[in-house]
Amino acid sequence: MDISIIVPVYNVEKYLKECIDSLLNQDLKGKYEIVCVNDGSTDNSLEILKSYENINDKIVLVDQNNKGLGGARNSGLKHAKGKYVMFIDSDDYFKHNYVLSLLHNEIVKDDLDFVIADFEYDYEDKSKNFCIERTEKIKNKIMTGQEMYDIGVKTKSIMSIVWNKLYKKEFLVKTNLNFIEGIIYEDMEFTPRAYYLATRVKYIDEVIIMYRQREGSIMSDLNINKLDNYLVVAESLNHFNQDYNSKVLLNSELYLYVTVIRKLKYLNDKTEVRNIKKKLSERRLFSKFIKSNRLKYKIFGLLYYIFYTKQIGSI
Repeated sequence: MDISIIVPVYNVEKYLKECIDSLLNQDLKGKYEIVCVNDGSTDNSLEILKSYENINDKIVLVDQNNKGLGGARNSGLKHAKGKYVMFIDSDDYFKHNYVLSLLHNEIVKDDLDFVIADFEYDYEDKSKNFCIERTEKIKNKIMTGQEMYDIGVKTKSIMSIVWNKLYKKEFLVKTNLNFIEGIIYEDMEFTPRAYYLATRVKYIDEVIIMYRQREGSIMSDLNINKLDNYLVVAESLNHFNQDYNSKVLLNSELYLYVTVIRKLKYLNDKTEVRNIKKKLSERRLFSKFIKSNRLKYKIFGLLYYIFYTKQIGSI
């Protein structure tokens, strides 16, 4: 098996067929499978997947209780038989029928740990669709993952997403790369680790994924669990960075803390606000911000110290 495409599925009956059809309509000459992980859907998604499974042997159906996106992706990885692995969310879809052949040719030709391509935001109002500008410094160049990530973050050319890449499965297994389960923003924890652990990566300047923007997705509202999840990801990046002492990874961690602090004002429950502030105080954030090589984080850390110390105690 050449490629396994892992598709976590949860309550996306409206968009699922477009996604699956785009995956089946590929011109790859080798063999590939589509591992669809139904993650406890309560709508008609499972029945749609079963109908595809009955008529196409490329479809591998895994049905499980809800574990969240990270848990669904981990389950897909366990069932994947391909030499290479790709993820795609079930409300998105391939833009072209040559996506797999393009990525496969690149990763084999250059013996990459993973190859990265681009995506286009897909709005219902198609006039809003757009792509992010990438720096020429990373385009069509083979480099270490750390080099790519550091340049990409500094130039705002890298996003912490997993579904615009084709990975060598051996690389994922060897480095024990999997997803934290039970949280959202699991991409933001997985992606920096993947880059830093990779020795050969390449970005190709080609749009392969249509990234659907819709209401009602898991990213569209704010609650206490989401802020807690940011803290989980930040702590994991901090632990991972002990082996690198990377200023770029530190800044990725600080970005998460800044996001939490700025969003606290949107929580209405005072008890929840106090709990988050207590968790922030335990992490001695002032010293983290001061260690940053970016002036904006140093200034933010100073303001945080001034305005929050009296409210939540010693930092």
